[in-house]
Amino acid sequence: MAWPGSATWNESLKNEKRIEYVFGEAQKQPEANQIIVPYAAKEDYEKNGKYYLKMRLTNKGSAKGRYYIVSGN
Repeated sequence: MAWPGSATWNESLKNEKRIEYVFGEAQKQPEANQIIVPYAAKEDYEKNGKYYLKMRLTNKGSAKGRYYIVSGN
């Protein structure tokens, strides 16, 4: 199986509905050197009032102390 080229990939996504996301308050977790940011698609959040996804950020290994996304679901 071969992966589609970027031009094919972009072409197949051009008709996809754009999703706008909303974010909750960042929650620092100093013991893990992380920040957790809850988020959800705006449309879903407006229906349910809940964030159903989490983005995990860390500055571990950053010489300048910048935070980077290390996982998101």
